[in-house]
Amino acid sequence: PRGKSWKGGDAGDWSDPGNWEGGVPQAGDSVSLDKAVSVSFSGEMPRLKSLNLANGATLVLSNWTTSVNSEYVCVDYGGTISPAGPFTNEVGKSRVWIRCGELVVMRGGAIDASRKGWEGGLWTADGTPIHKLGFGPGAVDLNAKSGSSHGGRGGMGSVAYLPGATYDDPYAPVEPGSGGTCPMKWGWRNPHSGGGAIRIEATGRIVVDGEIRADGSPA
Repeated sequence: PRGKSWKGGDAGDWSDPGNWEGGVPQAGDSVSLDKAVSVSFSGEMPRLKSLNLANGATLVLSNWTTSVNSEYVCVDYGGTISPAGPFTNEVGKSRVWIRCGELVVMRGGAIDASRKGWEGGLWTADGTPIHKLGFGPGAVDLNAKSGSSHGGRGGMGSVAYLPGATYDDPYAPVEPGSGGTCPMKWGWRNPHSGGGAIRIEATGRIVVDGEIRADGSPA
């Protein structure tokens, strides 16, 4: 296999041949991202021999059908695989999808979809909505300030506002989390977005000494 390493700047697109030593990775290549860089990828990845991320490298996957496709995937110390997000519509919906033979997440490495689901709603301190409702199938459907739902019901607002409806399979979820709604007068300045989705299809072993996360924004 041919070795491919990143020569682009601190951020760039996977599909740009100018970002790689030897051009865009092809089927059977061994790819190394081992410096502080954010690489965006969207589309169909050819089956790689290996993919290694470390030392501050982040691979950001855009769109629901995009996947990492490699015989061997190693997320080493300082490496991260993450989806794009949060999002507000089906067009922008993204996830981490890994198709591999063997997956190793080393100590200090992460597959992280935290707060990369549906975007949350946010109100100003005087009650004026910036975008008043969170997004997603479990978001509240009234002018409510409460948590969104997913496999279980979200938290109720302080004045009996009802959370959104439940959706997805609570035992085998595949969908990203929905966004809650929160007023800025309670001290929050960022929308409370839902956790993203992670799907791993491995034909061999999976070793996780690092972290796999898909948390929503903290309450």
